[in-house]
Amino acid sequence: MSRVRIEWVCLCAPSNSGGAANQPLQLFGAAEVLAVGASPVTVSAPTPPQGEAGVEAAAFVRVTGLSGAVNVAWGAAPSAAEATGWRVECGGFALLPVKSGQSISLVQAVDAPAAIAATPTRAVGTDRSGATASASVAQDLMAANADRSGWLIQNQSSANLYVRSKGAADGTAATADNHSLIVPPGGYYEPPKVTPHALSILGAASGQAFFAEEW
Repeated sequence: MSRVRIEWVCLCAPSNSGGAANQPLQLFGAAEVLAVGASPVTVSAPTPPQGEAGVEAAAFVRVTGLSGAVNVAWGAAPSAAEATGWRVECGGFALLPVKSGQSISLVQAVDAPAAIAATPTRAVGTDRSGATASASVAQDLMAANADRSGWLIQNQSSANLYVRSKGAADGTAATADNHSLIVPPGGYYEPPKVTPHALSILGAASGQAFFAEEW
């Protein structure tokens, strides 16, 4: 259900001379808060006030969206529908002209197309876990992957592990110095920026276990 507030407003009534005094909008009729669903709701306009010359004041209905969205039609026999009338979003409003005997029709607007609201595609992780094969010898952690969107690693051994991106320029493997990323025992790392290059890993001993995943 959508919710709207309806207010009936008019300009000051014309005087005998036909001129309008410089006055702000005036309310006439009772304001309403309506719950609007898939079936159209019709509200009749109250009679606008008349001036001394017996002429109706210029009257309007203000429709303010409180939640959801509605479509509004107005006139002698209005029928609101998805493809007709004025769409009023939550927080928006429409100021529509009305006369005696006229009414407004409101119906809940259809939400955004399903294609826009569809569940986004989720990446499926590929396990790259393992252990170091030899002491102080770099080995491949992940092959180059142009479609990679992310990766992570956790050191599950009791000694440091070293990880390095084997960039396209030189393909340098991991080394146990300041040219590689240190992942300490129990440490976890997930890069904020991902490259498509191959990754290599090195440990001080063989059999150092690590958990790694790529997606």
